[in-house]
Amino acid sequence: NDIDILALIEKKDEMFENRLYNKLIDEFNLKFHVICVEENKLHGLLKINPLIRNMIYCCVSNKKIEALPEIEIDEKSIKFALMLPEDVLDVEVNSKMLYDALRRVLLIKFFMKKEDINLFEIDQKIINLLGQNLYDSIRKDYIINKSSQDKIKRIIRGKINLIGNDLRKWANKIL
Repeated sequence: NDIDILALIEKKDEMFENRLYNKLIDEFNLKFHVICVEENKLHGLLKINPLIRNMIYCCVSNKKIEALPEIEIDEKSIKFALMLPEDVLDVEVNSKMLYDALRRVLLIKFFMKKEDINLFEIDQKIINLLGQNLYDSIRKDYIINKSSQDKIKRIIRGKINLIGNDLRKWANKIL
């Protein structure tokens, strides 16, 4: 496991990001993901990026954050967030990657409906889709059989198709 750190910075500075990352590793001897975001861009990212928004919504506070800006659908941001789920459809991956991809497509689907959802609720949706045993297996990265992998990939593909349809409908509304 690793620890995600969101650092608000005044302006993009890769040297600072590298120093911060290395200092954290040296100090704590743990794995970190350091995400640096310019303060003036955070508000915009919270509107259009489902992954950053969910990270703030779920991981910064143990209570619902009411002050999040209204969701705005940005096709490029959604397509970028879909890259991992689309990639797992074409290659053999471990079950944890399938779990991460399934979580991501569910998160994006709710984002497209302009709804925030926490990770517990997403996991409940996965349990409803897969059943408790398969959910436990993929969450713990156990080896699963081919038919279970295919089942998960079918669900991911279906959600990606629904998101694509939603994007087309959204694009038609604004044209």
